[in-house]
Amino acid sequence: PVARRLWQRHAAGSVRGVSGVIVGGGVTGCAMLYNLAQRGVKCVLFEKGELTCGATWHAAGLVTRFHGGNNFRLWHDEGVNLFTQWQNEEGTPLSFHTPGSIRLIPNEQSYIDEARYQVGKAKIFSGLFGCAEHHLISPDEIKEKHPLVNLDDSGIYAGIFTEGDGHIDPSSVTNAFADRAKGLGGIIEQKTEVVALNLLPSKQWEVITRTAAGEEKRTVADFVINAAGLWCDKVGAMAGVRVPSVVLQHQYCITESIPEVKEYHDKHGHQLPVLRDLKGSFYVRDERDGILLGPYEYSEAMQLAPAEWRQTGMPNEYSNFLFEGDVERLMPHLERAMEILPQFGEVGMKTVLNGPTMWPADGNHLVGPAPEWDVAPNFWLACAESYGIAHSAGLSRYLAEWIAHGEPPYELKEADPARYGAWATKDWVATKVRETYGMNNHVHFPNENLLGARPVEPIPNKDIYDVLKSQGCQFGFHNGWECANYFDPASGGEQLGNARGSFRRPPYKDLVEKECREMAGFGGICYWPFAKYHVSGPGAVEFMDRLVPNRLPKVGRCALSYFLTPQGKIGSEVMLVRLAEEKFYVVSYPEQELFDWRWMHMNKPDEGVEIDNVTADFGTLMVSGPESRRVLGQLDGDEANWSKDPDVR
Repeated sequence: PVARRLWQRHAAGSVRGVSGVIVGGGVTGCAMLYNLAQRGVKCVLFEKGELTCGATWHAAGLVTRFHGGNNFRLWHDEGVNLFTQWQNEEGTPLSFHTPGSIRLIPNEQSYIDEARYQVGKAKIFSGLFGCAEHHLISPDEIKEKHPLVNLDDSGIYAGIFTEGDGHIDPSSVTNAFADRAKGLGGIIEQKTEVVALNLLPSKQWEVITRTAAGEEKRTVADFVINAAGLWCDKVGAMAGVRVPSVVLQHQYCITESIPEVKEYHDKHGHQLPVLRDLKGSFYVRDERDGILLGPYEYSEAMQLAPAEWRQTGMPNEYSNFLFEGDVERLMPHLERAMEILPQFGEVGMKTVLNGPTMWPADGNHLVGPAPEWDVAPNFWLACAESYGIAHSAGLSRYLAEWIAHGEPPYELKEADPARYGAWATKDWVATKVRETYGMNNHVHFPNENLLGARPVEPIPNKDIYDVLKSQGCQFGFHNGWECANYFDPASGGEQLGNARGSFRRPPYKDLVEKECREMAGFGGICYWPFAKYHVSGPGAVEFMDRLVPNRLPKVGRCALSYFLTPQGKIGSEVMLVRLAEEKFYVVSYPEQELFDWRWMHMNKPDEGVEIDNVTADFGTLMVSGPESRRVLGQLDGDEANWSKDPDVR
């Protein structure tokens, strides 16, 4: 929670104190300023150039109610609802077009299964949280809603229609957030670059800024939010925080005026629905009386920023920067577009825009407290927003609630920066994001198992990995580790990954059933890379007792327990092993490694407690099944003791 409210001194040369500093004046930074101001948290936003001059100004501005995930759809709905409310308020020129959106579903079983799954899930979220439902519509209904569409021989089975969404002008919505934030007491200083971040003994941040005129100022803040977009890795480095993301190129093209588009506007008084063609991997929306088409280029074609930027960061002077457009890379998408919208090929191309945007490896943003809370307390990330316009309203409220009240309003670990460990190097992210971006419109199966950038190098516990692979192990990826999903001896160790993805019974079902029967009948040994910590010191007992709700185990015993949030919700499940009176061995799930590390440091007293991450120091082998005690007894030569004592722990 926000610990204090610092007062502001205005005398020349004095130190200004605020609750928070936001670095970056794109849509995310301005939305953060607005949401924190709504909660009475006084913040100042520093922008080295002008508002929107990074990646916001050139965004296509798509805003949709659809999202294939779970709680992310809350962000999508919140954005549409807020912008609709503002659009209807006098004096808010948002340029928000809401003709609805149609996702074109190919006539392939996996796409059809996914579409039905998403429509069903939207109905659940509608009942639970009031989100908008999605509707599966026929080709005739698609044609009725979008008369320019040609579905003959297009391979389209159906469409998913979302009502009341569309696209918004990025600069208008950014300025709407900024104006409302200033009206609530938020401060915005443009052409003011953050040049240094220094952690003070009070765990506050000293923020050194330099204006375009060369004047340096010093601001002390309780917390800092990195919303620096294309430059977020540079700002993170100032605080000793990794920001695992890379700049990539996203292109879109805009046609000259199309008579049929203008005729539709004149007749109906609104735009055509936004189209997303999953097979062609592109979106289409109206742009004045023409068409804007933006593809998600395939993995082999898409381009990243220059490789040296991974080490140096994007040059600071590259505000309002664009790469050179490359229409040749877009041709597979444009040719498909001409099949779906014949009018697209009948007019000239007015613009091919190729803009930089910052993506994390999985495309899901970096939103939350820095995992390095032990060295960078009160440093927050709101960056690498691959869908910044659509997510701005929901993301900013989500993070503002977390900052103001000590925990987020709901769980969204797929956006938390703690999901990436030190293994997520810039080069690894660059390789992985190529796969992620290229598969943006592909089918996303349950328990998706993509193979890009795997295994990480060096391979953790490589000897065990090699043995498992030689036995036909099919691996899943867990926080940098390769873990056994199931065994297929016929595979010879070749990883099949998403090739076996399905919304139905997967083809490896029989192999898993066989393993379960063997486990129930005898037993087995399983390798799993749990997260592991040592917690020790004279204050360890009081510290652990405060973190968990149940009684601490006695020395030599273990207990299953939970880290609870301030509101009593479950943050993590852990196994506590009490090695000595003042020393605990804490075991958690592999994905929880940095989440738990951060949570313990958020609550750790200044003295009396030491926390060591020993995840890489120890492996974990689980011996399970009805014969497990006998096997363990044979291993340590004390079979009699294992057999007679049912309470060996």
